Amino acid sequence: MAFSGAGLSHLVVDARPFPFSFPSRHTALLVIGMQRDFLACVRPVMRLLDACREARLPVFHTRVGFKPDLSDCPSITLARQAPAHGNAGITVGDKGSMGRYLVRGEYGHDIIDELRPLAGEVVIDKSGKGAFWNTELLHKLKARAITHVLVAGVSTECCLSSTVREASDRGLECCLEEFEKQRPEVFFIRKCFVDRVVVVGASVSAADIAVDLIGVAKSPVTYSAPTIRFSASSNIAMAALDAENAHPDDVAIIGLAFRGPGDASSPGRLWDMLVEGRSAFSSVPQNKWSHQGHYHPSAARGGGYSSNGGYSSTLRKMV
Repeated sequence: MAFSGAGLSHLVVDARPFPFSFPSRHTALLVIGMQRDFLACVRPVMRLLDACREARLPVFHTRVGFKPDLSDCPSITLARQAPAHGNAGITVGDKGSMGRYLVRGEYGHDIIDELRPLAGEVVIDKSGKGAFWNTELLHKLKARAITHVLVAGVSTECCLSSTVREASDRGLECCLEEFEKQRPEVFFIRKCFVDRVVVVGASVSAADIAVDLIGVAKSPVTYSAPTIRFSASSNIAMAALDAENAHPDDVAIIGLAFRGPGDASSPGRLWDMLVEGRSAFSSVPQNKWSHQGHYHPSAARGGGYSSNGGYSSTLRKMV
């Protein structure tokens, strides 16, 4: 493990085929398919997830599942699972002990309790093998400025390998987490697929990286997160921020004194909308305030105003 730059700018771990370096502020953990329909608790993933949370890495979870009518289930998936083709297990849509197998909304479709997503963690529902096809995963990663992903979960030979290849095609740098203490036959099969995955990414022991991340979590972290500042320092709508407030990451909102565009009720909510990539700007309806005839700040009053309503009739004329 190594750090470079100021504090926690980068973490370097021993990986295959070469050391994997990732910036802590632009890296996320992607947990694939840890659903009740697939498995019970997997403690190595628990330790890795806990370490990433302590290190304040964004966490994304994926669930594979289909609509109740199976209209979004690929025909090849149903065909491969048909009993006529040698499948002795349960088929997608069949009734099982936890509801219909891999059907969205059923008990078995959800993530196991031990790895339950926390508030603020993203859950992506998918119907394909990879986590990027026909989902909003890439959009949500970009909204958080993620450039590197740590990938862990089940089905190395299927969902994990597909996801790593999809991520690589989209310009993300990936590191697949390997878990030890597997049955020999399972280890051999997964090792074959991991060996192929390192062609487009890297792989590392989940236990080792968890230890490294816990070290990160115990180190002091200073975030230069963008802040929202409200200002009405001038009667010119696009007035520059005061020098003391100027910062390249700031979002300046001039003269906002009511529920904001996009239904943003607070500075924090507005920033969340911007991070999510949602539009926070809209035209002002005719019955809303405008600066014409209403916004005439005087130097004596400091150029500010206040209003609880936001409609023209509720604004005080500033003279």
